[in-house]
Parts: sequence; structure tokens; C-alpha cells
Amino acid sequence: MKATVATLALLVYVWAGILQLKAEDEVQLEEAAQMQQDPPLTEELEKTHDDQRKIAFSTAFGTDGFYGPFTTDITMTFKKVFTNNGNAYNPVTGVFTAPVKGVYHFTATIFGKYSEHWMGMRFFHNENVLFTISDHPNGNHVIVSRDINLSLEKGDVVFIKLTANHQIFDDGNNFNTFGGFLIFPL
Repeated sequence: MKATVATLALLVYVWAGILQLKAEDEVQLEEAAQMQQDPPLTEELEKTHDDQRKIAFSTAFGTDGFYGPFTTDITMTFKKVFTNNGNAYNPVTGVFTAPVKGVYHFTATIFGKYSEHWMGMRFFHNENVLFTISDHPNGNHVIVSRDINLSLEKGDVVFIKLTANHQIFDDGNNFNTFGGFLIFPL
């Protein structure tokens, strides 16, 4: 009799386990069915995630001849846009605005042609100068580039100013450039 009760108890325990597994399987099947019914939501989330990673711009100054010197620093508007994925660079203002929080890579190049004036620019993050590029062409052609990686908050701005009393030279060869891209979002 004890063996029958023990066997019966074991069977009830096993049956309860089977019912529990069956209930869990049904929940998983319902969740999978719901996901299949709502693929646009999943696709939209993936698209949003992908769009955040597609931020890149590449520009050139787009002016022929000497530019400057001026008595004050002047924000440079790089009007020739090669790439502006994510539309974060504004060619009217010359300002890049971070659309998402992340780590970005930027590059800036300036060119000077034989002149008595120095060539120079300042690279800004918001209102802070992060670096300056300058050189004196002194009868030669001079080209200087700098790169930097920055952690930006959404809405932070990056731009370049021609340094007061300095000048650059450009022509159809697009010597003066400004570009950047999102390395990864944070």
C-alpha cells in the first residue's frame, strides 16, 4: 500500500511538472506569435537603432582664392558637402550638432598659399577651443590636418573658426576640409 501511495504521489508530481512545462510553452508560443504579428514595431526599433549609427559628414570650403584675414575670428561655413548622413552638419552655419550622445571622430584640414599672412583656424566644441592649427606659408604651399575623438552629448556643437588676422587659400582642389562621423553611441 505504501508503494502504491508513493507511486501515485510520484505520478501526480510528474504530471504537475508536465502541466507546468506545457503552460510555459504556451506562453512562449503566444509571445512568438505576437512578435510575428508586430514586425513593423521590431523593424522600427532596428531602423531607429541603425539610423543612430549612420551619422557622417564630409565637406570642403568651396571658395576660390584667399579667404581672410579678418579682424575677428569667423566661423567657417564649409559649403561644398560631399556627405551628410544624418543631416547633422549645417552648411549654412558651418556647425555640426550631435544628434545622439556618443563618441565621434572629427578631422580638419587647412591650406595656405604663399602669402605674408599666417594661415590658422580654431576647432571648437561648444564654446571651448580644443585645438588651433596655424602655420606661415612663407613663400610656400602649406597644408595642415588634425584629428580628434570626442565624447558628445546630444545637442553638443562642433565647428571651426578662421583665426583673426589669418587667412586660407582654396580652389577647385578642395584643400580646406571638415568632416566627422559617429564611432559609437553611448
